[in-house]
Amino acid sequence: MALAYKGEKTRADIVECAKQLFYEHGYDGTSFSDIVNASGLYRGNIYHYFKTKDDILKAVIDQRLEEFRALLTHWEKE
Repeated sequence: MALAYKGEKTRADIVECAKQLFYEHGYDGTSFSDIVNASGLYRGNIYHYFKTKDDILKAVIDQRLEEFRALLTHWEKE
């Protein structure tokens, strides 16, 4: 169980790092190498979770959509 959690955390850390870089430099202004360098992980570790920068972008978008859904659900309950 601890390994699964560690993998989820690593994946989430990559997504968070990429989200910040995309915000600061735009998608086109951010390279896969930028994400590798900013994350502090080895390129191979990132490839384990994401094969391309597009895959990372999809994960960033999915995360944002989930955040918005949670916010809407919270508002509906109020």
